[in-house]
Amino acid sequence: MAKKSKRRASNDPLGPSHTTRWLVGLGFIAVGIFIIAASVLAGTGGDEARARAALEQTFVSSACLVEDVSVRRLATYESDNEAELVVTYTVQVGDQTYPGVVYAYPYYAYTKPAAEQAAKTTHRKGQKVACFYNPQNPKDAVLMKRAAPDPTPPSNAGSWLFGIIGSVIFIVGIAILLTRKPWSVANSSVD
Repeated sequence: MAKKSKRRASNDPLGPSHTTRWLVGLGFIAVGIFIIAASVLAGTGGDEARARAALEQTFVSSACLVEDVSVRRLATYESDNEAELVVTYTVQVGDQTYPGVVYAYPYYAYTKPAAEQAAKTTHRKGQKVACFYNPQNPKDAVLMKRAAPDPTPPSNAGSWLFGIIGSVIFIVGIAILLTRKPWSVANSSVD
């Protein structure tokens, strides 16, 4: 008996391997673009915080008057014990006063009980507290300066690595799309 070959039915005139190649190729390209974008965003995240910390090192010390204080509970999956101490105060610079300045201590500065205790003792309404203000803009004031930034910039090796991996995945996706050789045999033998 002679063997006959019969082509499988397909809605794609170029065959199923063409559609598969395009789907896989576009998938690689999409994943590559996503990884590249994530690596770019991760590499620039610390620049603003470093710039702000450097600016706060130029702030001038002053005494500020507490207008209001509150404890804001932070809902995190780690603990119900985390809270922010939020202080509204007036900055006095020479003859000028700048009321309504709000400062929220970083969440790691106080636990909830410590923030509640600070609200009752060290940051009571009407009490004078130490603060630091920007000489060019006294309304830009803080109660706690950020640590001075490290003079050497952080290594972005992780961002570079992910950028390279994303680029390789993207290039593989392009190569898949440009491949002319079929991926699989669309013919089958029928007895």
